[in-house]
Amino acid sequence: MVAVTRVETVLLGMLGFASLVSVAVSQSLMGVLAVWLAVRAVRERPRPVGFELMVGLFVGWCLLMIPFSTDPAFSLGKAHRFAVFSALWIGALTVDRDGRRRVLLWSLAAAAALNAVISLATEEYSLQEGHRRLTLLQGSAMTGAWLMAAVSIVLTAFLVTLRGRRDRVLLALAQAPVLAALLFTRTRSAWLGVLAGWTVIFLLKQKRLIPVLGVAVVLGLALAPAEVKDRVRSIGDPAQSSNNERLVQWRAAVELIRWKPITGVGDVYLRDVMAAHTSYENTRDADHHHLHQSYLTTAVFWGIPAAVLLVALLGRLLWLLGRGWRRRAEATSWQEGWILAGIGVWVLYAMVGMIDSTVIDVETSLVCLLAMGTGIAGSRGQGKG
Repeated sequence: MVAVTRVETVLLGMLGFASLVSVAVSQSLMGVLAVWLAVRAVRERPRPVGFELMVGLFVGWCLLMIPFSTDPAFSLGKAHRFAVFSALWIGALTVDRDGRRRVLLWSLAAAAALNAVISLATEEYSLQEGHRRLTLLQGSAMTGAWLMAAVSIVLTAFLVTLRGRRDRVLLALAQAPVLAALLFTRTRSAWLGVLAGWTVIFLLKQKRLIPVLGVAVVLGLALAPAEVKDRVRSIGDPAQSSNNERLVQWRAAVELIRWKPITGVGDVYLRDVMAAHTSYENTRDADHHHLHQSYLTTAVFWGIPAAVLLVALLGRLLWLLGRGWRRRAEATSWQEGWILAGIGVWVLYAMVGMIDSTVIDVETSLVCLLAMGTGIAGSRGQGKG
């Protein structure tokens, strides 16, 4: 039994590390842990975590819509994306003691810092519009940015929770390259998401840091290069090229939803469907299989009921995390840190989903769902060992 426990801990640490450096390895490790949890559940029958029904309804509906897809075979091939929801159970059922909470935190911190340092040292990138953005080991500026933002929020949660000087110094050392990498991705949704996550963490744990954060943001913008200022100013400008493209794309998404409101068009590349059933003309992003909005993308792919179920699932996860926060007096500092991290990451995932398609990004979903599941584990009063 001790050997099995150690293997679980090692696999968890490997999953945390791989989730920031290799999608292939992380998905394989997630699969191994998911199968092991399924076997263990048959033998031990653990008590329900609290999100089983909502995950089952959302994933079940999406799978049932595959026969109604405009390309059922292609959509069936994409169905493996739903396996990422097993990360919720991995976090909630395996990160059940402080030792494992430490392992997961430091594996995420080490991998994110390593990814950032390697990418900053080896890639060609610039803050200037039209030049290359930092793409990190993920090869995607957006995915890389969302991952850096998620880990930064986790690190921040523990910076305000842990009291040990050594731990806080190590967290700060990991935070520095992560934030530098996040800046050079030039990904505005991640910038907004990380600020929102930090704000919620400070509101819950250290309200006195809210003015400090505000001053830091103002000073940062005042001292930032002109390229960063221009990028920030463009966030609310509908005439800016990528913003305008989003608005046009969202209008086309609404046209597709009106065409197939219940079943959706399927989890497919949207070029041909958009050309036939909408007024959308620029097929570049459609070829890339995303609509820059999680909830619209869900409704387009699997119908309005799927989007409603996704919102309900996210609401359930937040409720479970909030319940844990209300009971934090019973928690260790490591449990409290993960509950706080889970709430902050939830804010990132839900908010960024309003302007980008995080729901179909398996790398981002893995890290975010794992963090939320671990936060929910912390709310279940599990062991300190």
